Amino acid sequence: MRRLNVVLGAVLLVAVPLLAVILGDGLRGLAYLGLYLAWLLPGLPVGFATFGRRHAAGWIAGAALGYPITAVALWSAKALGAPTLAGFLTAWAGAVVLAVVAGRWLRRSPVALPPWSSRDTAALLIVLLIVPLLVGRPFSRVGERDAEGNRLYRAYFTADFLWHMGLTAELEKYAPEPRNPYLEREPLHYYWLYFMPPSAAATALPAIVPSREARLAINAVATGLLFAGAIFLAAWCAVPRAGAAAIGVALALVAPSAEGLYAIADQWRRGHALSVLREINIDAVTSWFFNAFTVDGLQRSILYNPQHSMGCAAGLVALAVAAVGGSTLGVGTVLVAGLGLGLALMTSPFPGGALTLAFGLAMLWDLASGDASRIRRLLRLSVAGLPVAAALLWSVGNRTFEGAGRDIQFGLSARAASAPFTALALALGPLLVLVGVGLLRRPWFDRGRRPAICALAVALGLLYFVTLESADVWIGWRAGQVLLVTAPALAAAGAATLLESRRRRLAVAGLVVLFAIGLPTTVIDVFNAQDVETRSMGPGFRWTVAVSPEEQAALAWIRDHTRRDAVVQMEPTVRGRETWTLIPSFAERRMAAGLPISLLNSPGYDAASARVQEIYATPDPELAWSIARELGIDYLYVDRVEREHYPEADAKFERRMDLFAPVFGNAEVRLYWVQPRRP
Repeated sequence: MRRLNVVLGAVLLVAVPLLAVILGDGLRGLAYLGLYLAWLLPGLPVGFATFGRRHAAGWIAGAALGYPITAVALWSAKALGAPTLAGFLTAWAGAVVLAVVAGRWLRRSPVALPPWSSRDTAALLIVLLIVPLLVGRPFSRVGERDAEGNRLYRAYFTADFLWHMGLTAELEKYAPEPRNPYLEREPLHYYWLYFMPPSAAATALPAIVPSREARLAINAVATGLLFAGAIFLAAWCAVPRAGAAAIGVALALVAPSAEGLYAIADQWRRGHALSVLREINIDAVTSWFFNAFTVDGLQRSILYNPQHSMGCAAGLVALAVAAVGGSTLGVGTVLVAGLGLGLALMTSPFPGGALTLAFGLAMLWDLASGDASRIRRLLRLSVAGLPVAAALLWSVGNRTFEGAGRDIQFGLSARAASAPFTALALALGPLLVLVGVGLLRRPWFDRGRRPAICALAVALGLLYFVTLESADVWIGWRAGQVLLVTAPALAAAGAATLLESRRRRLAVAGLVVLFAIGLPTTVIDVFNAQDVETRSMGPGFRWTVAVSPEEQAALAWIRDHTRRDAVVQMEPTVRGRETWTLIPSFAERRMAAGLPISLLNSPGYDAASARVQEIYATPDPELAWSIARELGIDYLYVDRVEREHYPEADAKFERRMDLFAPVFGNAEVRLYWVQPRRP
């Protein structure tokens, strides 16, 4: 077993740095990976004090807490007006010192875990190796250049990854309050804490870190490893058996959904070639075919939503603690659990809130099933609320989720009512089969499984009875993620039950069947994520978006020749879901109006975008200039999209150079400076 661990460890230690070099265009990627590892240090003393330095749980928990602790420290430097190398380094060092001091105090009440064996190490390494296998190829093709010099982006990445580029660019401006890049006059209501480290890296160490695109990709790979490790930790703490935990986690990571198999069978029945699967959102078959809720697999969490993954990783530390100690935890360990939940809320409010609710329910359950000293234990457990309350105050103060409350609707959602059982069976069927077996494992509802059972109830309740009005699929994504990261604990119990049965061969065959049913979804989805050859139209957008050399030149000119706080405006209403974030993500500038598909819908976006549309549509240059000045626009952008819909726009702007001065032009793009005063 030790030899196997050496081999597995060596493969991981080669694969991840090699991927960082590939994604980061050489040694800069490796340097950035080293920087990411440094960001984990503030959490390690806390993890070691809670689970032990010689136990893998201490390293996993410490790393999962370390990154968000660093993010808070870097934010504090920015908030204090010191977004510099010295400021960031001082804040990070201060976090490390505080963690060391806290760790010495926390060592008084560690969590008693079963011993960690070489089998557990092998199981963990196998789970971690899944991450580079899932993301290596898709990330290596983000922004790939074709023979004509176009940069290519698969549509999935335009919805999240490119938005994260724009968000990080906004954070790098270090305004007192981050502005909304798509509605410049409004503050940004978004959970941006996860993106503080990659933005600070560019400011503090510009000479050694790679491009923003590379930083975000490497960040996502490293976060994916933390994410997978935290899921394994929570499952192992519930069922401390290496093989069973690995099976439960692996099933959740690569084979929880039967949607791919359903789509294959459906296309076969229709007599279609299987190549049509390249143009199906395979992990959203429940939505496309049944208009029901959709649950994104964890491969998508790693590829597109690392901020949610990091939030889940921090929150899972609390569930791991709860699975082992329940309501008998000491004050120090309760504080660590609260710290994990608070950091989860700050990093990703929805999963963080769901995991906090699951933790609270599990503790109440454990209290109810205990014997004496319930009041004393309840008071001790209430200490976990202190970091959570601090996190809520921080979020309110930074307005990171302002406005979401008005968008939430309660009651049976229309999507859940559309196909309540079919959707669940397709989206999560293979995993839920093993979860069902785990729920039946004796002793009934032992302490280790209670947090996962509570999380399952919370996630299903959210999935069926909560709707985000402006984006009715969003709850399914986040509630499904909460279910997927906590269900492996129950799936591990199910795997242990099957492997311990007298009909072990039949049990193994059953597990193989579950993986065979679920694997097609992930395999097809990962293939499609890297498929930049498919250029055809999807449902309202092209499957691959190309940024032409001429557009790249214009966007580079904007970056190099305009103020960082300049407002550069394109026409948003005609761009749809393709180039909606062209200016914020590539030119790194704000817009007066945009239609972001990544943020909650707001009437303000539509109203401001309608005014911008009038700038391009009106034949009156005087009116166009007045609207542009009213909106605070510094530059107007015109390329093939605007030219196709407003063929007279260029002529109108060129005719009145006293109002719109041409500052850049090539075969495709024109940029006009909006004169600050009417002549």
